[in-house]
Amino acid sequence: QTPLQKSFSKYYGGMRSGFLRFAKESLLKRAANQNVPFGAVLKAVVSYENKSVVSVYVDAAVSTGDARTITRLPQLWDKKSGTLIRTEALFLKRAKSALMPLLEKSALSRAESAAVPLYSDWRVLLNKHFDKKAFYLSPRGLAFIYSAGVLSDKNEVFPVQVAQNDLTAVLKESA
Repeated sequence: QTPLQKSFSKYYGGMRSGFLRFAKESLLKRAANQNVPFGAVLKAVVSYENKSVVSVYVDAAVSTGDARTITRLPQLWDKKSGTLIRTEALFLKRAKSALMPLLEKSALSRAESAAVPLYSDWRVLLNKHFDKKAFYLSPRGLAFIYSAGVLSDKNEVFPVQVAQNDLTAVLKESA
């Protein structure tokens, strides 16, 4: 096995075991006490890969009765060493101010195309909930993750894409 395969096996195997234990011990008890159905789904998706890195995000969906929560956790792996890359180190402090207009444009476009009405103060919320660690790579660029319910009342993760060619300008402005 390569270092990456070993790390994947240990990391995602542990995540799967912990999630299964949580579903059996916590969710099942809660659902039984409330006499409601429950569900738990954990799904890992490779969103991008090249010769150096693998970008993965994990979706965890949990429901009890009418309550449903979805969380997306991104990871960026170094293929050679098999280690996680600290993504917060990829951005300089001034990158956020350069990214915000791009994120606003993308969020508005995504909301319009998906017919998802955004909250009236969505721009403030977009800025307030920006997390430079919460993104994954895609073939088109970066997808910054906003948790369900942050920008709209829709209970789904809201990824906001920044195209690769737009990132070049952001990186120049950030330097």
